[in-house]
Parts: sequence; structure tokens; C-alpha cells
Amino acid sequence: MNHSKEEILLVMDSSTISYMEKCRILLSALSDIEDWRWLQELYLKYALDQNDSIAGLSITCIGHIARIHQNIDLPRVHKVFQYISETRPNLKGRIKDSLDDISAFITS
Repeated sequence: MNHSKEEILLVMDSSTISYMEKCRILLSALSDIEDWRWLQELYLKYALDQNDSIAGLSITCIGHIARIHQNIDLPRVHKVFQYISETRPNLKGRIKDSLDDISAFITS
């Protein structure tokens, strides 16, 4: 089922939806939404989520944007990833994997 941007935001902003459902909608957004900038902003926002599963998946999905769309705002991503690395060291592995994907699919 394809989800619109509005539907995705409704689910993500809901306090009654489980984190597993939120992870499912985050993952499905990659195939439902063509606007890579919108996706990037969605994932950067939720990369800062307090739930490690949501944050980690969002970080991973940023690498998927690079793979699928061959585009990413690297300075913006680096800034958020740097902040996360400093404040949540448990997510550094996810950040490294995402940056590896970005470097593999984005040519400078």
C-alpha cells in the first residue's frame, strides 16, 4: 500500500502508534515517496528520536536514499550525524554504515 506524505506524518506524529508500526512506515516511505529531499528531512528528524529503533532505522534509510536516488544533502546529513555521534555513541555503527552507503552511491 502506498502512503502519502500526509499519512506518513500522521503515523509518525501519533502518540498511540507503536514504535514497530512507525518503523514499518519509515521503511515503506522509501518506496512510496519519490521526493528525496522530503525523505531526507523525514529521516533526519527521526534520526533524533529517543527510541533507538526509530533513530537507527532513520539513519540507515538516509543511506538508502543515496542508493535509490543517487542524491543527498551531504553537509546537512554530516551535521546531524555528527551531533548524534556525540550524544548517542550507541548509534555510531548505524551512522558509519549509512555514510559507507552514501560514499558508495554519491560521487562528488
